[in-house]
Amino acid sequence: MNERRTKFIQITDTHLFSSKNGELLGMNTQASLNAVLECIANEEDDFDFFLCTGDFSQDGSVSSYNRFKSNLSKLGKKQFWLPGNHDNLQNMRNASNNCEIQSVLNLGKWQIVLLNTQVQGTVFGQLAEEELVLLEQALSVEPKLYTLVAMHHHLQNVNCEWLDTQKIKNDHELLKIVSKYNNVRV
Repeated sequence: MNERRTKFIQITDTHLFSSKNGELLGMNTQASLNAVLECIANEEDDFDFFLCTGDFSQDGSVSSYNRFKSNLSKLGKKQFWLPGNHDNLQNMRNASNNCEIQSVLNLGKWQIVLLNTQVQGTVFGQLAEEELVLLEQALSVEPKLYTLVAMHHHLQNVNCEWLDTQKIKNDHELLKIVSKYNNVRV
């Protein structure tokens, strides 16, 4: 039996501004996204969707989310979004019309659980109780599906002083849930 594989491309931390000329640390973020999308268009057109894991906007403007969505839409693939610490969730929802923001994607033998780790006004992440409940439900309802858990913030230190301050504060709660199930692969 030859099953078709699902392929996706992860896009994260584009940090777009309302202006196309916005810069972060001396880099034009729109130009950076353009270069990434050009590379994808030239080298990898055989994929099903974009998994977009946060910090699409640096200033939280609706126009930056609209441009993000429009830029990715040019490649004709679906987009699934989750917020990062720089994102304005309400403006993100307004730009997406809620069609890209989903909690669980069912993909044949796989599911992707998209968790919101955003804590408004902070750089670190934390999983609210409803996100932990969502994860537990997804894992228990579909125990035979392989599961990828997606989120913006990382779980463990990566030995980078400034980045380690941005990890999920209640990682132990997520790991406690995941340890009860054998279907989490990523």
